[in-house]
Amino acid sequence: MCGIAGVLQLGGFILDEIHQTKTQMKQALEKRGPDGSGDWISHDTNILFVHRRLSVLDLSLNASQPMISKNSRFVITFNGEIYNHLMLRKLFNNFKWKTLSDTETLLELISHYGLKKTLNLIEGMFAFAVYDCVNKKLYLARDRFGEKPLYYGWNGNTFIFGSTLSAMKCHPNFDRQINPIAVEKLLRSGYISAPHSIYTKTKKLLPGSFISLSSYSKDIKLEYYWNIDEVINTQINNRFKGSIEEAIIDLEQNEHSDINITINNNFFNLIRLN
Repeated sequence: MCGIAGVLQLGGFILDEIHQTKTQMKQALEKRGPDGSGDWISHDTNILFVHRRLSVLDLSLNASQPMISKNSRFVITFNGEIYNHLMLRKLFNNFKWKTLSDTETLLELISHYGLKKTLNLIEGMFAFAVYDCVNKKLYLARDRFGEKPLYYGWNGNTFIFGSTLSAMKCHPNFDRQINPIAVEKLLRSGYISAPHSIYTKTKKLLPGSFISLSSYSKDIKLEYYWNIDEVINTQINNRFKGSIEEAIIDLEQNEHSDINITINNNFFNLIRLN
């Protein structure tokens, strides 16, 4: 578990103000990442990334975040774990890795293959923000089932995101107006479902989706890279016909293949049918 947060400011930052904000955001995220902290501000000073680290796969300082890609084009602040990251490293020939971390794997996949293809390749639980320094675009992405939290929203000319609302509230422009729809959902169901949050101007990123926005515009584009209904319908229409032994062999072969971007439910379909 790590903590991420950030700000996009149309027109650029007031430096004294943003330095105070980043310090407060780190403090608000401390429980999510007690092993270290970092931050990054873009060269044109209108993007801030903040990170609190819980060290798991690589304990060295080389794996600290925010992390910059080898070609210096992309910057990422990442929370979660990519289960198949070592397998995905086989896609790179003669690449000199700096760390053992899945963060670096994720970052270089985005750099080499783009965000959409990367999201279909990786398996794990995650929430991350990545900034394209060339095209001046910010992306936020969340895992397929929404295991890792990620909130975002425009507050006037300030776009704020974070793992927790407490980190977002550190920014002086954060709008604290209560969302009546969210209150109704909380009273009826005992929780607030995405895309709502308790605050009107703040949303929760939907599972299996990502958003993109320019660093000079308020327009937000939401896209889905995975949909559970499509997966279920695909499995219903393509049931496995073989025996349990054949299903086990097929599952093991897919599990050890160099690259597997599909969900193999043959074994589980067979067990359910029997």
